[in-house]
Amino acid sequence: MKYAILSLTTTALLMTGCNKVATTDANADKNTSTAPVTKPATEKEVATAKPAIAPVKPAPPPQPAVEIKTVEELHKALKRVNPSYQNTAEVNPQLTAMSLSNTFVSDLTPIASMKLMMLDLRGLRINSLEPLVGMPLQELYLEETQVSDLLPLKGLQLKKLYLSKSNVTDLSPLAGMPLTELNLLGTQIVDIAPLRDMPLTSLWLTECPVSDITALGSCPLVSLTLHRTRVKDLSPLKTVTTLQRLHVGETAVTDLSPLLELPLNRLTFTPAKITAGIDGLRKMGSLQGLATRFDDGERNTMPPAEFWEKFDAGKLK
Repeated sequence: MKYAILSLTTTALLMTGCNKVATTDANADKNTSTAPVTKPATEKEVATAKPAIAPVKPAPPPQPAVEIKTVEELHKALKRVNPSYQNTAEVNPQLTAMSLSNTFVSDLTPIASMKLMMLDLRGLRINSLEPLVGMPLQELYLEETQVSDLLPLKGLQLKKLYLSKSNVTDLSPLAGMPLTELNLLGTQIVDIAPLRDMPLTSLWLTECPVSDITALGSCPLVSLTLHRTRVKDLSPLKTVTTLQRLHVGETAVTDLSPLLELPLNRLTFTPAKITAGIDGLRKMGSLQGLATRFDDGERNTMPPAEFWEKFDAGKLK
């Protein structure tokens, strides 16, 4: 009997203990199932984790160009963005005409608000004309600069434009301009079609790889230089009844007959290459000077009588 009671007591205690363990385990399972599980980041996850991207701030609005009202303000503005500038700009009191030639200026931003009518930038290390957009310019000199893009000049009312020895190759932005003088000496211009119908009176194409001058037939040219171009055919000039001075020396031109009805008073050509038009040229009463070269200026130009005497003696090549 004693052993039976002890056995029952022991069994009860064991059952009670089991219930506690079971309850504890159940609670543990319950807690485990409801609590979030944080797994340690693996090496692969750490390697591929992307950094947080900061929100992009909007760019500040462009600042309006500061209006320059005095020569002193001009010097200060140029110096601010061109440290080598030495206050050597030449400008009139009205701030409508300015020369920056050889002034160590490369950034033209300060002059964007100016109402310039004449601007000389010869020899500057500039390649952008953006600050000139919308200016009332009538004369612009860009000789010996690195400028290649003329698009900022589109729509300007330029009358004189000098681009000699620049990097310009495309004249399209000039179409429709009221240009009367255009200097393209030493450029790589091939297509001059944009010059059609321009009021050009003076045009320099010296050493340009131009071969087709058809567009010039509608221009009121007075002076035209085709020295060392690839031009062979002068027939487009037959309609240029205003032409007085022409230089076709060192070209492939062989026929001068398209010129015989023009009011030429000075002509430069290479006699050895001419096969047609010489007889008619002798009879042109308007001619006052003939030459074979132009590199030494007027010293090479001779009166017709002297020229033909030397020509007939075989002294002119």
